[in-house]
Parts: sequence; structure tokens; C-alpha cells
Amino acid sequence: MKSLAVRLGVSQPAPYRHFESREGLLAAVATDGFERFGEDLRASQADGPADEGLERAALAYLAFGRANRGVYRLMFASSLLRTADDEALARAAAASFQFLVGGVAQRVPASRVGPVAVWVWATLHGLVMLDASGLADGPAHPVGPAQVVHEMMATLFGTKGER
Repeated sequence: MKSLAVRLGVSQPAPYRHFESREGLLAAVATDGFERFGEDLRASQADGPADEGLERAALAYLAFGRANRGVYRLMFASSLLRTADDEALARAAAASFQFLVGGVAQRVPASRVGPVAVWVWATLHGLVMLDASGLADGPAHPVGPAQVVHEMMATLFGTKGER
């Protein structure tokens, strides 16, 4: 919150004056994050072949996580979604997952959609968190997150993993 107040050029307690509680403020920040996240995912679909849309969305997911580490953690690595009673937050969070489910549904049989969507989400989340910790690539891990995404898509959809 201190960082946010500094970036806004206001005192640290100022943002709280517009919300009933700390949780309400955090829910509003997370809702905005999910809405921007959804916009990034949808924008990733604008260019390129339809059969590569899920991979482009996965790369957009990684880019969002890297560019918005604090908001990403609030959205996906806090108890906020389990504890906040906020309809807008619930809708925004559900919409982002439904985007992923829709992308998977275009590529796999209906019986596999749920498990595959969770697999993709868990992998992407893990890659974002590893990247945030500085563990996703480098000398000890010569494979970067984008290459992992490409290989996952190749495994999922039976395509050649080589580029």
C-alpha cells in the first residue's frame, strides 16, 4: 500500500478513505488486475493462426505476471479470492479462467477440458512464480519460460516441439 500511495502521490492512508476496509481496497486492486489481465489475454488472440491462440495467450499470461508481479501475487497467491465477498472480483477472476477453458476447449475433447485447463493454469502460475523468484531461467536452468510453454503446447496437442 505504501508503494501504491507513493506512485499516486498521496499519503499512505489516503487510498483507504475511498473504501470500507483494507480488504475492499485490495479487492478493487485485484479486480482491476483481473480486468487488465483479461484484456491482455484477449489482445493476444488478435494476430496469428487460431491453432496457436492458446500458446499466445499463455505467453501473454507470463508477460502479465512478469510486468505486474505485485498485482499478480494479490490476484493469484493471496487468500483474497477465498475471503473477499466481492461480486466484481469473483466475476473478473472467473472470466479469466473461462478464457483459458475456452482456449483449451477448442483443442481437446470435452472430457479433457477441465483437467487440461487446470494443468495449463498450474504450469503458467508456477512459471510466473519461479520467474518472480529469479528461478525460471539462467545458468542453472537454461530453458526459459517461453520454451516451457511451447513444449507444453506441443505435448498437449501432439505437435512437434521443435521450432
